[in-house]
Amino acid sequence: MFSPIESRAFDASNAQHLFLIAYRAVLKEAHASLKAGIDSQANYLRAVEAGLFPRDEPSAPGVAAVEQMVAGYLVHQIKERYDQAFVAREWSRTRHATLYLNVPPGVAVNSFFSTDIWSEETDTPAMVSLNILPYRGQTLAVFSSLPEHSEQVEMAFDRIFSSREECQLHELSKLVLKKCENIVLAPALYDTFCRRQKEQITTYFERNVAGQSYEADDPQVFLFSAIRATSSSI
Repeated sequence: MFSPIESRAFDASNAQHLFLIAYRAVLKEAHASLKAGIDSQANYLRAVEAGLFPRDEPSAPGVAAVEQMVAGYLVHQIKERYDQAFVAREWSRTRHATLYLNVPPGVAVNSFFSTDIWSEETDTPAMVSLNILPYRGQTLAVFSSLPEHSEQVEMAFDRIFSSREECQLHELSKLVLKKCENIVLAPALYDTFCRRQKEQITTYFERNVAGQSYEADDPQVFLFSAIRATSSSI
């Protein structure tokens, strides 16, 4: 399925290549979210059988299991749209916003998540794929979505799209740490980070796990290069 982007150089002007990196993120999230729903429900039913929760009354774990299954179904609905486009080889059924980042390769992301903005057109949260990958000696970021969600994607990430380079990379770093779990940092890049930068990156990621809303504008929350250390940072 993915040989066009795995066996030859990625081409950001190729509609099929752009579609496939987005589709790969959607498939990964579809599998992960549906499995999470199945596991949550199975664990809840085992707890009911063990007498830990009432069988015929609502409980917080039971509601959480249902919410997890609903989230998985929403992703599955979008996956079906991508499936149809893939079978028909209609690569233009998705919309893409590309950012050419003036930094060496060192960060890679392949993720699919909610923009946290509701789409009236689909009556669901608008969803987006984010891919960050090495590209021609530098780094490329690609935001991909269904056409019905492209307006919400622009609204949600306006600060990233419209900011100057340093601010853009800072905002993109925060988005990755807040929304993505499928992150790769090159060891050669990570080893240049000072102790404080590593701590701030880890803290920002941990405090946004499971949909939390921790925010920080610390410049050390930065993934794309080392931030100059102060005497207290080393």
